[in-house]
Amino acid sequence: LGETYGKSNRINLRFSQDYKISSRLTLATSFSLSSSGNRSGRPSYGSITSAGRKPSYLSFTDELGSPVAVEQTYSSAYLDTLGGGRLLSWKYYPADNYNHSVTENKRQEIYGTANLRYRLASSLLLDLGYQFQKQALENVTTSTIESYYARTMINGFSQLNRATGVVSYNVPMGGVRQAGEERVNSSTARAQLNFERSFGVHSINAIVGMEGRNVETSGSAVIRYGYLADPLQYVEANYVSRFPDFITGSSAQIPSGGSLSDFHYRFMSLYSNVAYAYQGKYRITASIRRDGSNIFGANTNDKWKPLLSAGVGWDLSSEKFYNIGWLPVLRLTGTYGYSGNVDLSRTASAVAGYGTNAATGLPFARISTLNNPELKWEQLSQVNVKVDFALRKNLLRAAVSFYVKKGSDLYGLSNYDYTGWGAFSQITRNVAKMRGTGIDAELHLGALSFGKFRWNADGYYSFNQSKTTEYYYASSTGISGQLGGGGTVISPLVGKPLYGIAAYKWGGLDNKGNPQGYLNGVLSTNYSAMAIEGNTTSSNLVYVGPSSPTHFGSFINTFSFDKFSLSF
Repeated sequence: LGETYGKSNRINLRFSQDYKISSRLTLATSFSLSSSGNRSGRPSYGSITSAGRKPSYLSFTDELGSPVAVEQTYSSAYLDTLGGGRLLSWKYYPADNYNHSVTENKRQEIYGTANLRYRLASSLLLDLGYQFQKQALENVTTSTIESYYARTMINGFSQLNRATGVVSYNVPMGGVRQAGEERVNSSTARAQLNFERSFGVHSINAIVGMEGRNVETSGSAVIRYGYLADPLQYVEANYVSRFPDFITGSSAQIPSGGSLSDFHYRFMSLYSNVAYAYQGKYRITASIRRDGSNIFGANTNDKWKPLLSAGVGWDLSSEKFYNIGWLPVLRLTGTYGYSGNVDLSRTASAVAGYGTNAATGLPFARISTLNNPELKWEQLSQVNVKVDFALRKNLLRAAVSFYVKKGSDLYGLSNYDYTGWGAFSQITRNVAKMRGTGIDAELHLGALSFGKFRWNADGYYSFNQSKTTEYYYASSTGISGQLGGGGTVISPLVGKPLYGIAAYKWGGLDNKGNPQGYLNGVLSTNYSAMAIEGNTTSSNLVYVGPSSPTHFGSFINTFSFDKFSLSF
């Protein structure tokens, strides 16, 4: 952090122990403590703007090294005369402001595990595990009255009596302290039986168990005005009334920054997996699990989701009829299964939001999420076919897999009769479907030696493409939803990826060098009209492609000489 003069620190302590209590009983424990913190410094590169832009060249000091002001939203000439000299300075000094506005982050974490194993029989093992985590995060930003932020807040909510010249400070004079904290407590317990046995040409591996997880997250935040560190003090502000902005005249409340959050998540899983092998070359696997979560307001049956999967494997190169000498290893694998996903923020019961009325100061409750008892888990299914092979002496090892994924009962917006409750005309339901295909491949070249010199390489390649196959709330304007956001916004469109990019049709440059698009099918430079047409009909837009790459790969070389190695 040298270039910004920020500071950071971190300490990690870890203890682990393994105990062999008896020939059948072992205990393994671990405990770790982590503490870190950082303090802000000067503004980082690219973080300073002027009039909403980032100038190419900007001086923060004069010839003598003294800080100079950088204009923000309004010009200095306007701000200097705005209050007749009765307001605090509205100037921003980037080279000095970091001394008066400091952000400090602190994080502490305690993490521990315990694992008890008892050998019930030669082929049966009982495995009991427990894990806990406790995390505390604190964020404090202190801005003294010399800071640009504090001066702007005080000036913005001030009121000037032009006749008397008296200024009323609705934001208390002094600094501003913004503080927030978050705490996370989680615990996970697991009990599992492991079975492993071989007899003759048969071998069986199986597990059965149950796991429970509890996560509690709480947080709070508050802003104090008129803050002074020594002697420690602050002044209560009027967060209920609305005050006119000194420049624009629009009314607003003084930000309180107050928030409280408290979440409780509970998950439960019952699972079993069996793998059977015959003669070491035929394999069958099957698994079943039942996952549950505390979905608020749902019936007991709707809180659980059964999940199944199965697979087969064939070591073709172990067959007697196999006689390809240059390819001594060839294995085929096929699997099918489905999993589930649940968003605990989506509930089957109505959820209310609580607050304080700005005009009366009285508490109120407002339904923020409508009840939806039909809501259920999302379901994802996948078919995978894989081939593993290797050349003689492992000169080349490779694995190639092809998969097809399908998502059903996915969450999506659906039309709703807003006259039934009046807040929104849409509701989240299980109304969407997706389909994706992909290839994963890896290749490993065995080391080639030339005396003390060795070379080996590893290659990886992935291909994935997906598209929305069904979505109830279809867009009436086509691909216009994929025009903005740079491909970072979800915009479901049947036949297109979830994150896609659209653009205006390119019509080249006109004789003045201006870029042209199309308006009602005719070349045009009327950009505002083209934007309106694109948002309503999409007739002047084209689909460019997915925002995330569909192809990804890497090729890693490693050269070794004696005890030295180089990879790139």
